[in-house]
Amino acid sequence: MLIFGTKIYLEKKDIIEHCEGQAVLTYANNSDDKAALKTQAVWFGDELISGNIEGVGPSLGVLGNDGGKRFDGNSKLSECVLCELRDECLSPVYPTCGNLNVMIVGEAAGKQEDLEKKGFVGASGKILFRDLLLPRGLERELFHISNICKCYPSVTRTPKKKHVDICGNYLIKEIESVKPFLILSLGNTGNLFFRGEASGITNINGQTIWNDRFNCWITYSVHPAMAAYDAANMPLLEKSIGEFVNKINILV
Repeated sequence: MLIFGTKIYLEKKDIIEHCEGQAVLTYANNSDDKAALKTQAVWFGDELISGNIEGVGPSLGVLGNDGGKRFDGNSKLSECVLCELRDECLSPVYPTCGNLNVMIVGEAAGKQEDLEKKGFVGASGKILFRDLLLPRGLERELFHISNICKCYPSVTRTPKKKHVDICGNYLIKEIESVKPFLILSLGNTGNLFFRGEASGITNINGQTIWNDRFNCWITYSVHPAMAAYDAANMPLLEKSIGEFVNKINILV
């Protein structure tokens, strides 16, 4: 359900009251009523056909060297030296934008990501996208893809709370810009960032929980790396991805 603010309603009262069956393009975010979206701007069928859509803003991303859209809200990321993880990698890995306001958030950049400057292009990414999401009709271009820690922790291996606290500020900016209605959080580091718990991801694997801080649903999942290391963990991952896809089908 869409909720129209007073200003928009007065400006487009005649269209809003006679818009049944028309296509709608809107900028909206969550309202106090979790079943509704509060419209910030809206354009209806006749306006779309005529091209009269003044006010549509630019993309959240810019084209990267690989042709993909790189999120440009973290312009200072390449200069970040706030923790020692910057010395363990070649450079921070920027997030990439998607066509839906749905996010996939990993723990930290991996070795292959550090080399290619793109998230989830290693073994974990192949399992997640090629093996699990693509067969369900969902391509990686649909999602805003990011990590809680942008640098590859080649020595530290698993990011610590101090790293999450520092680098999490970049992720907060992304979430505020993307305004996702759904996030897939992968691994214990995601559990630490979103819920303040350093372990226990298997206990909530496959659960989708409302997050008041970011006003969105979060599906919690074991990291695909678990399945990459041991195929016996694949059922855990299939369970959580199945839940994530189910929520997309319901909400989109």
